Amino acid sequence: MVTTVDDEFELSTWFNSVSDKENGFNGVFAAKSFRERSGDNKRDSRGDAPDPSVCYMCHMPGPEYMSSDKIRKAPSVPVCSEDCEEKYLASKGLRPALKKEKKRKQDEKEEEEDGDADDRDEEEVDYAHCYVCERDGPEYMSTDQMKNFPSVPVCGVECEAVYLKSKHKKKTKKNDKATPPKKAKKENKDSATKRSLSFLEDHLLESDDSKGYKSWWLRALTFYDFVYQRHAMWHSYTYTPDLPNVDPALTKFATWNIYRELDRTTAYLRKSVLRWQKAHQDRRSLREILWMAVVFRFCNKIETFYDVQGIPKSDEFKAFKKRLSSLVKKKPNTEILAGDRDMNVDTYLQTLEDFLDNLDQCTSKVKSCTTIKEIFEALQNFNKNALGSFTCWQVVCDLMELNILPEGVVEGDFIWMTADAKQSLVQIFGQRRARPSEFVSLARILQQRQAQGFKALQVEFPYFMDQKLNLKNIGHALHGYQLYRDIKLYQNNRFVGATAPGKYVSRSVLNDQEPCEICSSDQDDLLLCDLCHRMFHTECDNVVEVPPASWVCHDCKKLSNYQVVGLVETSIKVGATVEPTVISID
Repeated sequence: MVTTVDDEFELSTWFNSVSDKENGFNGVFAAKSFRERSGDNKRDSRGDAPDPSVCYMCHMPGPEYMSSDKIRKAPSVPVCSEDCEEKYLASKGLRPALKKEKKRKQDEKEEEEDGDADDRDEEEVDYAHCYVCERDGPEYMSTDQMKNFPSVPVCGVECEAVYLKSKHKKKTKKNDKATPPKKAKKENKDSATKRSLSFLEDHLLESDDSKGYKSWWLRALTFYDFVYQRHAMWHSYTYTPDLPNVDPALTKFATWNIYRELDRTTAYLRKSVLRWQKAHQDRRSLREILWMAVVFRFCNKIETFYDVQGIPKSDEFKAFKKRLSSLVKKKPNTEILAGDRDMNVDTYLQTLEDFLDNLDQCTSKVKSCTTIKEIFEALQNFNKNALGSFTCWQVVCDLMELNILPEGVVEGDFIWMTADAKQSLVQIFGQRRARPSEFVSLARILQQRQAQGFKALQVEFPYFMDQKLNLKNIGHALHGYQLYRDIKLYQNNRFVGATAPGKYVSRSVLNDQEPCEICSSDQDDLLLCDLCHRMFHTECDNVVEVPPASWVCHDCKKLSNYQVVGLVETSIKVGATVEPTVISID
């Protein structure tokens, strides 16, 4: 359409014409009477010519356009819309491509916009809000099994359905040919076959700067897969001493427990604290527990404290100093301090002596703190971080697990992460998202998505004492995940670290030295508390029934505020026959 008709339009005349039509007059008669009344029936020198005051097809007055003047077989006529122009050209035996061409261009434009939107999805998705309704703290991620539909945070099934429906409409516009049902079914089957844990291993070995995957969710699933296997390994050992059916790398090389509470070092400190409390009429002292935690974590090697008669109290430091110096002389080639610490025994003892001199001041600072981060920074400020950030965070975690934080402090507002834990976040989320300022937020996302992650893996996670992984344990697991990745890279000859992964060595023999905590006898069968590693006779601790899985003593239950003593993790009935869960990556 190339020309605009500027004839004046009179509403009253048009109304009368329409009224005549509604009263039974046909459109042609109404248009004719309208032309006669308006006196605008114009003709040109060629004879009968289209009336420019009405649409050539529907006779609506005041048409705004003229049909195309580029077609010889169809002279240009006044029309009111593209539909009327199309009808006019069709009446002339022509099949206009104008509308189809416009639709094609519109589809191309939408496809281009959709492509741009898909490219932006990875960068612009706000994981703290639902993608559809923008509600805070969504608990789920949409399915990642839909091809070309990136996984996004949603707060429920309804929002996921809305998101998938909107994406499906966009993709339908792009594809004119639909996949036949049988073929689609086959493709879905092939896709399901590919989504095995061997496929997840490809993501496990993926480099940190890789941009080959559209969604971080698949890399997150490799993390949840490690979490499941590593805790299932611990869980399996509670049933039988046989090797668990997990990735052999986990039983061959050393990694961390998923729940920090279950680490042998944590259990040893808890046992020492509980025994100190029993010796002091169940008195709880932040000062004494802080001291014991610092002494132990600054060394962090159980075997050393077994050799020097345990963790010293604040009034036993001089005797502890003599015993440790004597141990160094007797066993000069023995590793006294754990880890790659740039410190010798003399530096260790001198730092502890300085901390003891400032113990009251440090205790007062911790008591005045209102957040976890403030407690962590208060310990860091001692002698310009003489203890080191790792030790400070371990002490903070011990205070949390021993339930002796200052009143009002909330546990889930902050975590400090090791370099390995941060590297795990970079591998999962990519360098663009995993910026230092976002580390805690990204760890919280993994905490919030844990239920969906295990569901996507089609496994039932054996939660310890029915407690979901908190933010502290997610940070703990992230460190272990990087150790696991290093192991897998080492096995695939792709490890670039300076030190090869350490071999796994069981230290369960340490428990064999323990008698019953109450009667001091080592006769008959003894129950091991999973949190403090103390031994008990069933009659001594008033255990009515022995649970098939984890068992926690009364003292630890009281300390940790667990609802039930010996709560079975997988809700197995007491006395029922228990089969070890089969867990495999094959």
